[in-house]
Amino acid sequence: EVNLPIAFHGEAKKKKQSFLALAACVRLHKLGLLNERLLPLSTSDMKDWLLEKALLELPSCRRHRPTCFETPCTAFYVYSICQSGVSFKEEEEELSQQESGVMRLALLSLSVLPKNLPVYSFKHKELGSIECRVSYCGKKSLSAKQWKDLTDFHCAVFNSRWQQRRKRSKRFCFDEGLLADQDRAFPPYFIGCIDAGGDIDWILMQRTIREFSRSLAAREEAAQRNRMERPRICSPSYNQGVSYIVYGPSGKQCKDPFPGEDYSSFQDYYAKKYCLQINPNGNMFLAKRVMDLPQTLKATKMEPNIDNDTKIIPSVELPEELLAECLLADPIIVLHSVILPQLLYRLESYLTVMAFIQHCVYNFPILGYCLTEISDVGLNRVVESLTAKSCCMDVTYDRLEWLGDAVLKLLHTDSLLKWEYTSYLHEGYLTMIRSVMGSNDRLKDIASAAGFDKFILLRPLNRAEWSPFGLRYCGVDENGNQDILCNDDNVQKREPSNKMRADVIEALMGLIFIEFGYEQCAKVAHEMRLSLPADIADNICRTWCSISPDQDLVSFAVNFVGGTRFHNPCLLVEATTHQSCLHKPVPSYQRLEWVGDAVLCLAAREWLFRREEQLPVSKLVVLETTLVCNESLAYLGYAKGLHRFVDHRNAAFPGRFQSYELDLDMGRGLWSTDPPKVISDVVEALIGA
Repeated sequence: EVNLPIAFHGEAKKKKQSFLALAACVRLHKLGLLNERLLPLSTSDMKDWLLEKALLELPSCRRHRPTCFETPCTAFYVYSICQSGVSFKEEEEELSQQESGVMRLALLSLSVLPKNLPVYSFKHKELGSIECRVSYCGKKSLSAKQWKDLTDFHCAVFNSRWQQRRKRSKRFCFDEGLLADQDRAFPPYFIGCIDAGGDIDWILMQRTIREFSRSLAAREEAAQRNRMERPRICSPSYNQGVSYIVYGPSGKQCKDPFPGEDYSSFQDYYAKKYCLQINPNGNMFLAKRVMDLPQTLKATKMEPNIDNDTKIIPSVELPEELLAECLLADPIIVLHSVILPQLLYRLESYLTVMAFIQHCVYNFPILGYCLTEISDVGLNRVVESLTAKSCCMDVTYDRLEWLGDAVLKLLHTDSLLKWEYTSYLHEGYLTMIRSVMGSNDRLKDIASAAGFDKFILLRPLNRAEWSPFGLRYCGVDENGNQDILCNDDNVQKREPSNKMRADVIEALMGLIFIEFGYEQCAKVAHEMRLSLPADIADNICRTWCSISPDQDLVSFAVNFVGGTRFHNPCLLVEATTHQSCLHKPVPSYQRLEWVGDAVLCLAAREWLFRREEQLPVSKLVVLETTLVCNESLAYLGYAKGLHRFVDHRNAAFPGRFQSYELDLDMGRGLWSTDPPKVISDVVEALIGA
């Protein structure tokens, strides 16, 4: 009996009840009689107090700040970009009309890049397979004039290769403010040219800058004055959006017959098709369309036999007087920049992931050790764990996030079950606390506190979302001069959403689990404050029953779970006790069912993850649901005879068992029956035990 102290007799009724409930709780706890059927605290009080205890304070992360560079920069680390491929080399030799490999593009970085940079392979529908190697050439010093030439060349190349076609009134220009960006994960870089000896080719770069700054009239004059001693990139006046590689006079004039029967001559063709009058004695130049310039990584996919039957781009003949050189008229530079955006995009991703690993080594030694071990074998899995769905890549963190969700679920289940403040609670309240611990709000806070934001790969490779380092759009006036920066452009710094932050945490846990196992996951979770640490959790739960099971139940359970020996056989009594057994001094199976649900979820997802390596998450979810649904578990339990060991006082169960057995004997099929839920619950309880 619990009596209310005299001091509380004048209090409100609700306060009296709360005090009596607390006193009863203390008394029951002291006597060891507190179980899930006697919960004196209100839900709101319990939730607020327990969540305050369970959600540990997140430590501040020591973020590594990138170096800020002042302009003009005077020292660069030069890396040559060597592109190779059978069709690529043939095209290069044809355009250069001299020994191939004289000119190469180069990546000039303000910081040293990691050693042994990966070799990237790309598929192009016209040039076939292209292999790209980025190799260190040495450190170079630059003057202020050379710094200006380098940034201008960088802008010229990407204004020609990566400018949005719908924004011709805007151009890329160099923004010096990006050098001081504290959120970048890779060092600043620029694109330049080097000669065969590995020295920066300032003459070629300066010539390219001058050509890029020409007016339309000057480019038309250049096309007509230049007798095409070497191939040039030109556009016809009637369709300036299409570029051609022009090789020189074809030996024909505009008055010569036009191929086909619809037009009598080239002059007649342009008069009727484009309403243009051209000089009949003008020269016709041999040309072919510029090779395809892919915008995305996926756009370069081809059939497997493309290298064996790469076809030559059909040639055309264009009148000399209608041609104007393009802003970037050197076909060798254009050829070497065909897959340049794809290469830089992949290289930025690689450098971001390497910076992320170093960040984890510096702040989270256990996680950093695991990621370093993985990267020594292959970096693809780490890249996968950081790649958001918005990147539109073939492989994203979806599968790892799906697996990591189950890992966190079991980690939280395990820690709550052993924690002194929650080990007595009903599974409904445990589920509530577990849901808050693993919620997106909590995980995104952890990701932000850990400094993972800037390492998430979220930009897709397209002209609207991604641009090379240092470039921003600026307006262009009528004379082609650059105006102020356009701050409202889409190509701006994009922040990851809260969902992305939470997904990356789960993906990392899935990656650690699949590579190192559950125990290492528990250490990483403790290090990142994802779950309750072991030093505040009891190793033995005080509320497990102490009644020894009979030998038949032990033998059945061992055989049911595949020969695994139970460290605490007394748990089998609780796992088979239904909540209708009010007379029995044993908790019901509900809490062990709650544990088994988390164990079964992780086991099913791990098995599917390893077995179905190519299936997307949408199909994996369907398979998982099929494996762990009530119908599957009930059929498995009933087929093994589990219903014979269920201890209950429910008069309806025998009839339900008999009806279910009759349905199975009649061959109604697994999905056409209505199995008793108690069987599937006890299956999960045995797994939890």
